[in-house]
Amino acid sequence: MAYNDLYTPSCATDCSAQLLAAVGDTNCANDATVELAEINIIHLDEKDPLVPGSPITPIAGYVAAADNETVILAWRALHDNTVASKVRTYVGIGEKPEPNETQVTLHKGKQFSIGIRHILTYTINVIDADTYDALRTLQACKGEYHLWFATDTYLYGGDNGIIADIEKVTFPKTGGRTDNSKCIITLGWTAKADPIRDTLPYDVV
Repeated sequence: MAYNDLYTPSCATDCSAQLLAAVGDTNCANDATVELAEINIIHLDEKDPLVPGSPITPIAGYVAAADNETVILAWRALHDNTVASKVRTYVGIGEKPEPNETQVTLHKGKQFSIGIRHILTYTINVIDADTYDALRTLQACKGEYHLWFATDTYLYGGDNGIIADIEKVTFPKTGGRTDNSKCIITLGWTAKADPIRDTLPYDVV
């Protein structure tokens, strides 16, 4: 979906050579450059029926590649897991493996990408009665929502989030007394590149 490519880096056109972008210090390991791979929070918002490509609650005042701490904290304060049409927060464990790319072969063996599908699998382990009912609704109705996800370090999605499909919701009960019951949500979206990210200014709660 084109909306997911809003912040995708620009590329060379008309078959001209692609120039290399500036690179930072890939030899300096610190808290800002080494990110744990675990996704531990996702936020979902409904689509704004009047503004295509926008959620009901975007991050107002967001500026790409700037310090967005203040506007992200203001947006986070608007979240509510019970009030209608508010951003919902789910705490769990997630992963986003390598995306699937569809390629066609042209003349002289040249490969051309016609679409990249990103998949995020998210596991929720703590499920009270309200959460169970909400997840069952996602399971039955699925739908398309605006998604933000975060690791310990970064929030991904920019001002409008990622427009993602709920592909599957399951409640596996395996492992007997050696494992807990859980819910696994599979979300998918099409984009040329991974989403824009910002430093996460709030705790995962």
